[in-house]
Amino acid sequence: MKSSNVQYVGFLLVILTMFYVLSKVEVSSNATATDNLFTIKQADVNRIRVSSHDEIMDVIRQDSVWVMVGMGDLPIDELAEFLNELFNAKRGTMVTDNPAQWATYGVDDSAGMHLELFDLDGVSAGHYVVGKSLIDTTGNYIRSQGTNEVYLASISIHNVLQKLTTIFE
Repeated sequence: MKSSNVQYVGFLLVILTMFYVLSKVEVSSNATATDNLFTIKQADVNRIRVSSHDEIMDVIRQDSVWVMVGMGDLPIDELAEFLNELFNAKRGTMVTDNPAQWATYGVDDSAGMHLELFDLDGVSAGHYVVGKSLIDTTGNYIRSQGTNEVYLASISIHNVLQKLTTIFE
């Protein structure tokens, strides 16, 4: 009798393990390009605008150079690392969809840093509010303007944008 109970428990553990493994495989196979943080492709960006409180920084692509308005120009290959890092960012876990919580994560319109991406026609292709960093600065909370969902970004957008400003110094 004891051996049949042990076999039953063993069989049950095998079945539960199979369900667990299959659910993990199904979740990872459902990952798509929509997991990217930004909806516009890197090659389609013509302008990047970063603003925070009273400060605005515009970086515009003109032919083969990126120009920081009021600062000067920089060949595109000098900016490649920054762009690759920014556009390889992934959208992580949604932390809230409650606007009352935006201030907690620093993604309310008045407190957050704004990042706006423009397409080749000069039309805004995405306006994001970048909020607080995690304690270890590995990611930021971010919200696409016009939506309530706040996500955790896979990288620190603040750190990447800081690199952008130092490139032009």
